[in-house]
Amino acid sequence: MSEAAVPRYLIGIDVGSTAVKVVALESATDRIVWMDYQRHESRPGEKLLDELTRLEADTDVARGNARAFITGTAGAGLGEAIGARSVQEVAALAPGRQGAPLVDLGP
Repeated sequence: MSEAAVPRYLIGIDVGSTAVKVVALESATDRIVWMDYQRHESRPGEKLLDELTRLEADTDVARGNARAFITGTAGAGLGEAIGARSVQEVAALAPGRQGAPLVDLGP
């Protein structure tokens, strides 16, 4: 996928101090196609890999048709490893104030 191409899916990832949250949207419609919340039990990288593996198995989201954004306490380092763009948490919430859908994935 070229940098200018619009990906079919957008993936939002939050890797916090206790849990990994992932949501995948169709970029053209903002329709949620997959989401999950899992406690990572002090193994955020392992849990993120599990979540992304499940996302690919459950949907047609794949490396060539998606763009990922990551936030959270462990997000920056893990984002680099998976090719996701790191976004500061407060900035990640800004689109919600402009009418974009917000997704509640749990505690």
